[in-house]
Amino acid sequence: MLTGFQLRAARAVLNVFTKDLGESIGLHYSTLVRLEEKTPNLSYLKCNSRTLLLITNYFEHNGLLFPNKEKIALKKHMDSNIQLVSENDLTRFQLKTARIAMRLSQKLLGEYIGLSQSTLSELEGAGSNTDFIKCDEIKVKHIKSFFMKNGIFFPDHFSVELIDDPIIIKSTKKTI
Repeated sequence: MLTGFQLRAARAVLNVFTKDLGESIGLHYSTLVRLEEKTPNLSYLKCNSRTLLLITNYFEHNGLLFPNKEKIALKKHMDSNIQLVSENDLTRFQLKTARIAMRLSQKLLGEYIGLSQSTLSELEGAGSNTDFIKCDEIKVKHIKSFFMKNGIFFPDHFSVELIDDPIIIKSTKKTI
């Protein structure tokens, strides 16, 4: 089974457009758009078994795992003994996945955590998914704290877990 959060996050992490994903797995892109838009974060996709297998297999083939309905992880690092540098570190994968879980644009997330859209774009886009984001430890702690207050946790550097479905922030007037 795959949830709305996992579909949106996996596609975003791999930088795959719905049209390209659909072509790769033999589905019409409108099916994928419908599944993404209509499925809440922690609800399972409502589709037939074939469609679900096509989507899941594509993402697993491209290095992502879905250990349970609340979690997404990078496959190649699940069983590795990579030394964690600090609990205050955050990977590019985690930043992007957490932002997508909250359905926030880079601009809106930046307004909440005090970073510019261009800075967030650079943090998410520079390097591989396993790279640690490059900014000072205080900012990383602030970013992680923001997500954790919204029910998003980072059990290790290569996974993201939703404890609660995050409240989707619509207004730019709120502060953290």
